[in-house]
Amino acid sequence: MVTLCGKCLHVLQLALQCKHQKINQAAVDLLQTLIRDERFMNKATTFESDTLMMSTLKSITLLPVIKAPIQCRILTLIVELMCKEERRITVETIMEALTLCMQTYGNAEERSVQLACRAAVTQIFSSFCTLPQNSHCQEHIAIFMDATSLLNEVIKCANVTNPQSDQIIILLDAIYSLLDSQPITIINHQPFA
Repeated sequence: MVTLCGKCLHVLQLALQCKHQKINQAAVDLLQTLIRDERFMNKATTFESDTLMMSTLKSITLLPVIKAPIQCRILTLIVELMCKEERRITVETIMEALTLCMQTYGNAEERSVQLACRAAVTQIFSSFCTLPQNSHCQEHIAIFMDATSLLNEVIKCANVTNPQSDQIIILLDAIYSLLDSQPITIINHQPFA
């Protein structure tokens, strides 16, 4: 199935390169089908780059330059893919999504796309840091460690981004979402303190 999924994502990438609106719409429909079909959600992979999430993000690198309605729809699907409760994603995947949203925000010609980018980042970061219901102390510590690592990565990115750039807004949204989604008990987590 992973090979089939990879082939489908390649077709998706080719369809997004086309400037024809109907072909772009069909590509988004394909993406939606892929992310909603559990058969393609490979749970056990040895490399992060092999997951459907990372493969999907890599296949939509043209997001910053396609038409606005398609951009908004793809951003919605990215959120759907990354915020599913039963899935735990990595800092690497979050940073890939953040980079894609920053590029799209920076190239956006319409306000709706900028708002969709900001909303996507906020939802992805909040979802990543939310403690699962009925979670145990070990899970809390793991999420705190991931949140701290992610915060460090976003701050590094902010430090090398031009403060006059529009993209800094996305990074500030990410930092705010990260901090806002943390329970007060994170102050007891050593690296965060």
